[in-house]
Amino acid sequence: MAWLSAITTEGTVKMTKSVERTLVMALTSMQGITRRLYQVTTTEITEYRALTEAVALAQASNSAYSYDNRTYSNWQPFVLNYIGIRVGGEQSTTNARRSNEANGWTLTVTKTSYATEDI
Repeated sequence: MAWLSAITTEGTVKMTKSVERTLVMALTSMQGITRRLYQVTTTEITEYRALTEAVALAQASNSAYSYDNRTYSNWQPFVLNYIGIRVGGEQSTTNARRSNEANGWTLTVTKTSYATEDI
């Protein structure tokens, strides 16, 4: 079998997508109003299969697939200001590995998106 010398749609497989919504903080004002801050994390895993070793290893460190663009901001539910508690943006990590005895390689990219909900 000929291994792919570039990442193409032929060898691209969307593996999973998961969404997690987590309560970060809940505060109740003196007037009895409650505000909640949720962190919403969406993770998508994509595999790029049938690659040559050189392509898989090169793309594992490529900034198109491996990056951290997360940002941190303040949350002010009432008159209180919580510093850097809100997380937004994306982070992507890679894993290149040999996938078979014929020296085919797979690059796994895990992209995680962060957002907050203020309810």
